[in-house]
Amino acid sequence: MYGEQTHAEDSSEDLSLDVSMLSLDPPSDKKDQSFVPLSFTSTSTPTSEEDEENGKYKERKWMVNESRLMELFSRCNHCGVSVIETKKTTCSSLIRVNWQCSNGHQGKWNSCDEIRGMPVINLLAAACTLFTGATYIDIDDWAALLNLQIPKKTSFYAIQSSYLIPVVEIVYKEKQEQMLEGLWMQNILQKGVHLSGDGRSDRYV
Repeated sequence: MYGEQTHAEDSSEDLSLDVSMLSLDPPSDKKDQSFVPLSFTSTSTPTSEEDEENGKYKERKWMVNESRLMELFSRCNHCGVSVIETKKTTCSSLIRVNWQCSNGHQGKWNSCDEIRGMPVINLLAAACTLFTGATYIDIDDWAALLNLQIPKKTSFYAIQSSYLIPVVEIVYKEKQEQMLEGLWMQNILQKGVHLSGDGRSDRYV
């Protein structure tokens, strides 16, 4: 009935199958292997699209209660009449709201962007956990106390092995090659190499 708002919620996370790495509207090519890790080091000049994406990652983010969020969907932003139907779809850290007002206007809102089928916050949550030396158990316990939605364990380790660890290996090898080149140059210039270590010789009495 008009004037009475209905609510529906659909979660894409099933206990038997964690699909939080997948888009709610996946691309036609589900086997897209062209995704380049976001921290990939390249000598090419960044494109305007890459600059825009980097800006989104650095922008401030806020935690918000779901009830306060849904208050924003009580009125149509086109005509101002009451919204009569809302449908929430969740995918780990992403919440998507589809709404319709009594005049037939419809809209869709996402809490974060998606990169090639993956909610950006899912990727950032996994990256921040790994790059700060924390473990999934640490961040999961913290999030559980807040009832904060983050990627499930299966998705976290899938993101880590598919995107984050390869990035770490790339950067590590690049830095290693730079150091070896520097040592070779020192050898050519006969500057030698200075090695240092723990010179203490502790004695136990």
